[in-house]
Amino acid sequence: MGKKELKKYAATKIDILGRSKLVKRIHDMWAANDEVTVDGLLMWSQQNIKFEHGRTIFFHLLGGLGFVFKKKDHNTIVEERPDIVKRRKEFLKKKEELDTEGVLYAYFDETWAHEGMSSRRGWQHANSTMYKRARLVDVDSPMAGPRKGKEKGRRAIVLALLTEKGIVDGSERFNISGGPIQNQKEDYHHEMNAAYFEKYMEETIPLLVSMAAEEGRRVVIVCDNAPYHSRTIKKAPVSNTSRADVEQFLRDHNLAFQREMTRLQLLELSKDFVECNGGAESFKVYYFDTWAEGHGIEVLRLPQYHCFLSPIEFVWSQMKQHLRSKGSVDDSLQTVRQRGLNFLKGFTEEAASKLFRKTEKLECEIREMLWEKQHTVEDSSSPLLYELSDDGIWRPISYVEDDDEDDDDEPLTSDSDLSSFEIDDAGA
Repeated sequence: MGKKELKKYAATKIDILGRSKLVKRIHDMWAANDEVTVDGLLMWSQQNIKFEHGRTIFFHLLGGLGFVFKKKDHNTIVEERPDIVKRRKEFLKKKEELDTEGVLYAYFDETWAHEGMSSRRGWQHANSTMYKRARLVDVDSPMAGPRKGKEKGRRAIVLALLTEKGIVDGSERFNISGGPIQNQKEDYHHEMNAAYFEKYMEETIPLLVSMAAEEGRRVVIVCDNAPYHSRTIKKAPVSNTSRADVEQFLRDHNLAFQREMTRLQLLELSKDFVECNGGAESFKVYYFDTWAEGHGIEVLRLPQYHCFLSPIEFVWSQMKQHLRSKGSVDDSLQTVRQRGLNFLKGFTEEAASKLFRKTEKLECEIREMLWEKQHTVEDSSSPLLYELSDDGIWRPISYVEDDDEDDDDEPLTSDSDLSSFEIDDAGA
């Protein structure tokens, strides 16, 4: 029995409602910042969902429910901020509507590259310290090991637009920074600004307009919420907004006010109106969105901290891996630049399609988790129904009023079916 089949069989050891309760228990422990362990969950399952099997089966059962033991990679506190949760739901809803329409997505982003980008790993003497390596040096072979690749140097800002067809031809930019190396900060974003971004879009939007005409499809640009992407021309009043501007906002939205009201009272009136109508974000009008709309292009912004929903983020990862694998510590920035441009120009439609499918799958998984969270209840008369996917993961598909959902589950004959498998769950 392979690992995938093993997980499937193990997951049948509890019923549908038990699976739902176990998943909810894990989510609750995350929310409470409690450490999730196999032994702790096993004890809880034995007491609360009448799990009657051993640790080995339970370990594989967790895999059948789609859980893995790996390095923690989510900032849950940030991701679960109410405003971010709200924006995530809005993004997924809008994205689903646009998917149905069949629009042509163009994902935009920027990243960096620097001179001397080369492999971070290489064959070396096993002796770990510099002193021990130095003892291995002889006159004929004075190198104690390979030179370490650079982590900093003259830098370039890389920009591009990605569609399902690949990198948009003519959208690639590899602009070399003019600032001295010693003044470069680790975060390259301070070198970008709204004027630079808007100039780039003025040059590349015509390319998208041409593609839209050829495809007979509407174009939607997807970008993140970086400040230089989000220059506002209108927004809701804030604490330092002048009285005249607050009054104009109230007039624009047909809100009555009295002349003798103080500025703070006017602000409070506007604040109540904003909170009752979607929050401050709903009242922002972005310069870029308005300008793009004039060219028949819609702008969709990713929620904060959700860059993993943008396929072009994975392009950057592949590009940097390519630059490091092909590069040398002595490479000039011009050499790195040309190598990077060649990579982007050669990024194939097949490679782009794979990345689009990857992020679409992530979107679907998030929607399913949101659906599950909304519908999971403790009422055993209305259990959550799952289907088992080809990759051995249980996914919620609907809610049913039926006590016989498990009829098709293939049972394990005994715990001995799993006895031949060795488990490496140290630390889990």
